[in-house]
Amino acid sequence: MQEVLGFGRITLDQDSNCYRFIVEDLASIYKLAHLFNGNIILENRIDQLTKWISVLESKGYPISANLTPVSITLFDGWLSGFTDAEGCFTVFTGKSTG
Repeated sequence: MQEVLGFGRITLDQDSNCYRFIVEDLASIYKLAHLFNGNIILENRIDQLTKWISVLESKGYPISANLTPVSITLFDGWLSGFTDAEGCFTVFTGKSTG
């Protein structure tokens, strides 16, 4: 992500044994807000982005908020991105019991 976006840093969190993408400067956070703006479906994430945009605007980074939840279909990659970010699928294979 760091290489593709051109900002942020990647660190290994020893406690959870996972990597984290960390962005701390306001200009880069502003870029992320534009990436997320208009591309969110979950209400709690929309609420978080609303607060984020409010803070950015108070610091002189104006953004025209698009907080309408996106519609997803089976013809786009939204579900796979959501799964990567928020969940997982488990598939078991074996003999049918029915």
